[in-house]
Amino acid sequence: MALITRSILVAALAAAFMASCIGPEDLARRQYEFGAEKLDTFFIYRELLPPNMYAFNTPQELYLSLEEPFTEFFSPESAAGYMAHLTTSYGGIGITSDSVYNGQAVTMVFPGSPGEKAGLHVNDTITAIGSTSIAGMDLVTLQWYIPPEIGVKIVLKVKRGEQLLSISVTIGEFLAPSVYTDSIDESTAYVQLTGFYNETVAQGGSAQEFGEAMAATQWATNTIVDLRSNGGGYVDQCFTIINDLVAPESPMIVIRSQGVNPQNGLITIFTDTVLADGNAGTYVNRKLYILVNEWTASASEMMVSCLRQRSNVVVIGQTTYGKGCGQALFDNGPGGVMAKVTCMTVHPADAGDPVEYNKIGIVPDIPVDYSEDAFDVALSTIHGGSAAARRTGCQHRRPCRPDAPVGIKEPTAIFNGDLPWR
Repeated sequence: MALITRSILVAALAAAFMASCIGPEDLARRQYEFGAEKLDTFFIYRELLPPNMYAFNTPQELYLSLEEPFTEFFSPESAAGYMAHLTTSYGGIGITSDSVYNGQAVTMVFPGSPGEKAGLHVNDTITAIGSTSIAGMDLVTLQWYIPPEIGVKIVLKVKRGEQLLSISVTIGEFLAPSVYTDSIDESTAYVQLTGFYNETVAQGGSAQEFGEAMAATQWATNTIVDLRSNGGGYVDQCFTIINDLVAPESPMIVIRSQGVNPQNGLITIFTDTVLADGNAGTYVNRKLYILVNEWTASASEMMVSCLRQRSNVVVIGQTTYGKGCGQALFDNGPGGVMAKVTCMTVHPADAGDPVEYNKIGIVPDIPVDYSEDAFDVALSTIHGGSAAARRTGCQHRRPCRPDAPVGIKEPTAIFNGDLPWR
């Protein structure tokens, strides 16, 4: 499925060339017209549009006047930053590790990361950064000793078997996985899906990673799918994942979209039911325990809404965020500006009426109090006994608020270009 977005790099280069040929006042006018036209054509909450779309000084002021938090106008600089938000790109070393008595044991080295280029291996134990021992150091403190600046070199003291090594690593950017897998016991697998991304360590993005995780854990009678703090992402990735988890041709989601009717050129509301792929359903019989919290949002709520129609799916945790709407990205604006416009609302496909979970959230089948951990409750439910003493560190603050911790991304549902108005 083709994305609405095109290459931001190509657009930026073209925009820079065009901007050099026109004056700043003309460029500002064209940027304003671009933003206003996208709102007038695609913004689905028509009652929020101002009577005069040109009564503002800047397109940013126009978009802010809507008081709809997911519709935004971006400068060229902020557009590039937002696009990076839609990948698993990070800066650092590119490893995961576990605390051991003498430091941090490397559990994963991401492909193409600075850590891999420097020669770090799984099972290496990092004992010091420079001259500072990290034995007994918690991860929060450890971050202070890893500089955030790209290009800075640090020296790691590493124990590899009986060898003691000094490995120089240059801090750089890398793509991290979006799916993490673990074997909990002889019958239970754990698959964490952190978001729906086109750009990850896998060429096919999050959907490929998730498919590989499910294939690698086919032995499992029960699978815990962790969507906690999954703020969404690209909807085509989400739909590809759902396709393998539901029966072929079953309804996945109902979409109401705003756009131009290609037959008469008029702005129209379309209603469309998205059906699962006719050749999918590979894991429709897999028993799933889906973990959610207040940060489970947008595209991940679509996944929960769809999968809970199955009789062998149990949703466990806290009520989800409640973002039942989706956006289109238009990144070809004059001078490199970009518009993100809420153009769709989404609804559960099994509802008799178009019941929205927008601003309400999805209530889990097994609600979990904040004093408990949904992972433990899932294990207890699976085995019918006391919960295992394994903690996943789930926190309980709403995303997009000032107290949200680092790493929680804005809820996103970026739709594809194969809908009626495209």
